[in-house]
Amino acid sequence: MKRKFLAVLLAMATLLAFANMGYAEDIRPFTIFGEDEREPITDTTKSPYSAVCNLTITWSNGSVTYGTGFLISSTRVATVAHCMYNRSNGATATSIIVAPGDTVTGHPYGRKTVTGSSNFKYPSQYADPETTNPTAYDYGVIKLSSAFSGSPATLSLDKSYSTSEFSNMNATLLGYDYLSANLYECTGKISYANSTRLFHKMDTVSGMSGSPILDSSGDVVGINAYGISGQSPPSTVEEDYNNYNRATRITSTVYNFLTSQ
Repeated sequence: MKRKFLAVLLAMATLLAFANMGYAEDIRPFTIFGEDEREPITDTTKSPYSAVCNLTITWSNGSVTYGTGFLISSTRVATVAHCMYNRSNGATATSIIVAPGDTVTGHPYGRKTVTGSSNFKYPSQYADPETTNPTAYDYGVIKLSSAFSGSPATLSLDKSYSTSEFSNMNATLLGYDYLSANLYECTGKISYANSTRLFHKMDTVSGMSGSPILDSSGDVVGINAYGISGQSPPSTVEEDYNNYNRATRITSTVYNFLTSQ
């Protein structure tokens, strides 16, 4: 009960932090659907868990937030753009601490602090106030100057699925819980997809922005980004995002951007 109360307080604080972004959708990367079905990972040195990174993000206004990323090469960490850019917190992050396979008691692969805007790569459309739908560009890469010791795993991206193939696809979400700093796994199904997003009801909490969503082969098909954004019943399937967590879909465009940085 205490943890649920703290989670509610944290959710309210996060909403306030993002309230001034001026985007059409609130950034709410957390929704628990009924009972919390997430499971903590006890051995983060195993693949694919060692590829998943705990992110500690410092902004120019002095605030600190948290997110999740994942290694797609030894020196590239994929995540969502809003873990690197937030207009209300002073635009581009000043530093991000990256810790793969992180645990409450230690950092099996160490930690790296990344600074400099040139090391935070996201589509220019995401930060452009003239962009009609910036959430369609909510993805990017944190560039590391060197690889981590101990060789944590890397994850592959899969852009090959058609929109219809995502319907009821078995999937796994891996992300860091801000409250406990533990890595959690939640299995479930992708309910459906559109041209830029995946919609699902796998449980998430704050800190899981940037979490990889894996298919049954262990390849990344989406990057978790948003939770439920509204209360009104949907009138069309495209508006049904009000009842789902949402992820950036790995399309050819997203794949090419992430792998070219």
